[in-house]
Amino acid sequence: MSFSLNLGSLGTINSAPISFSVPTVDLKANFVNRYGSYSMPYDSIDNLGGQTFKTQWPLLIGIVGVFAAIFSFVGSAREVDPATNELKERTAMKKFLFGLGWLLLLSSVFGFGYGIYLYIAIYLPQYNQWLKSLPSEAKVSLGAIKTIDNLVSQAANRASRLNRPARN
Repeated sequence: MSFSLNLGSLGTINSAPISFSVPTVDLKANFVNRYGSYSMPYDSIDNLGGQTFKTQWPLLIGIVGVFAAIFSFVGSAREVDPATNELKERTAMKKFLFGLGWLLLLSSVFGFGYGIYLYIAIYLPQYNQWLKSLPSEAKVSLGAIKTIDNLVSQAANRASRLNRPARN
């Protein structure tokens, strides 16, 4: 079966007979079936060598904390007195939101720091040990999966840029 990839104004790419239904799905499933058990001893590695939630949750908390802090700071903004054109004193609720904003921002910094620590101190050493334990054919398959994922991502980015309306 051959495939045709339409690139809009850039033309069309035709290929030799191959199956193009999302190639990484089959490669990933095959990799997980054959080599997924190699990741079992490592609690921060998933079946394809990615991070598990154990090492990602602090970064997620950090991102949510930053957005929550922004909303708290916006909600705690001081109002201008229309009669005197001076800033009014914050109400108790606005003081609470202001303090909460700083607390959330501080916890986000600690979340990001802890997430970086988990990545460097736990995930990377386990990933390197896992990668060393894989047979050479598994490393080749993993490299192919990552290459195809990168190419698909680049093609999607390029296609989204081509589909944007022109700026005036």
